[in-house]
Amino acid sequence: MVSIRISAFFMMLALAESTDIDRVDDRLKTGVFRATYDKDVTNNCQTVVMIGVGTAMGTNQYDDLSEKISAGQPIVTVFFDQNPGNIVKLSETKYANFYNQFTEALGTNVPVCEGKSPKIITGGHSASGRAGFQAMMTQGITPDGFIGLDPFQVQSDTQRFPPPAVPGTTIDPNLPVLAWGFERKTCGATIDIAGRGAYELSGDKNRVFFRANNGSNRKVGHCEFTDTGCGPLPGCPSVAKTSDVKDVMAKSIQVFVGSVVKGSVRTSDFQFSTANDMVPIDVFVNSEAVEPASATATNMAYA
Repeated sequence: MVSIRISAFFMMLALAESTDIDRVDDRLKTGVFRATYDKDVTNNCQTVVMIGVGTAMGTNQYDDLSEKISAGQPIVTVFFDQNPGNIVKLSETKYANFYNQFTEALGTNVPVCEGKSPKIITGGHSASGRAGFQAMMTQGITPDGFIGLDPFQVQSDTQRFPPPAVPGTTIDPNLPVLAWGFERKTCGATIDIAGRGAYELSGDKNRVFFRANNGSNRKVGHCEFTDTGCGPLPGCPSVAKTSDVKDVMAKSIQVFVGSVVKGSVRTSDFQFSTANDMVPIDVFVNSEAVEPASATATNMAYA
């Protein structure tokens, strides 16, 4: 487990080096997407990170995180909605259909990727996380890595609610997986079958888990990845506009992208500052077992 206390200033400075951000919004037959990239980066399509939106969310509700991920980086960040107009995002078939249509015509859909063969890292927030794992299991999609933003209902047992039932989650041990989760349940997302579940089901040489210890801060939770929260869903906290937790989230994704490009997930790569103004954050890598937050309380990594 990694937890380091250093000023967040240098992290925020690095994320802000380039601000010439551009976006592409489009609708395909299988869904809608918003792609974000930095025009000042020479090879700005070395990697495509494509993340399905959470329950009741839209592609325009993750702009802060998208900008922080792509700023100064050769990363196109895509948030997509495989079931627009419907709050439910659980279908692995719809997830796979969008993934296939988007990636097969990548250069047409995102012109900065024309003629390039980037790494493709897929993922999902909340329900789209489950859909993404199931799409790899049953629909044959084969991304180079996976990012789970508190992916909900990731468990080894058969998931029977909501219907239809889906088989328990299995993850290729060779697939690099980055998972984010929380210490305390928020927005109905039980912690053991969300980010932590994704980490524990992944291969122990290719996984990373960032846990935000929100036990003492009810303002941080399942919807922290969005710009303002998951309203109007009941029981879901709004997101504080002053929070810099997204700086840590963006840095973790940038480093994970580097791991996928290099072909290895190393503990040393994730020994960067998790300092922020809201919650302590613990990091677990590869063979490290997830410890209770109380066991890591002396290693608080927030300012």
